[in-house]
Amino acid sequence: ASAEFRVYKRRWIVLAIFCLYSASNALQWIQYSIIANIVQRYYGITSTWVDWTSMIYMVLYIPLITPASWILDKMGLRFAAICGVLGTCLGAWIKVFSVQPDLFYVSFIGQSIVATSQVKYLYRFLSCHFRHVWLHCGLDPIKYLLPAVLGYLEIR
Repeated sequence: ASAEFRVYKRRWIVLAIFCLYSASNALQWIQYSIIANIVQRYYGITSTWVDWTSMIYMVLYIPLITPASWILDKMGLRFAAICGVLGTCLGAWIKVFSVQPDLFYVSFIGQSIVATSQVKYLYRFLSCHFRHVWLHCGLDPIKYLLPAVLGYLEIR
């Protein structure tokens, strides 16, 4: 027998908020790298520092994935998501105060806070939990199939 699922409007609102948060975090991840030459000239820094503004996301992922999974398991999805949203907001506001050419370190601190708070750090857990609890999505095989197809087609 097939399972019946009810669709609630509230779930679509939560999904929209989750997508907006993911987008805001992803935009901040790469924001300095897309204008690297301008950032280098303005702050008087090397390209290595500009590269570190995006690499910090991957570097912080490694030590923080275990605490993130613990927070999600012990405190719940709502608490973890609110912490992520507040951290992203705080990091973005800190970066606002780095507009002077001698304040790149302030921008890097803000970028590190956003990296710590990012959905990707909780993403592996949030996305699975979110799909199964809120959306009951049966499209899990696509996450394995799509990268294989793209790799086969050599789309870069």
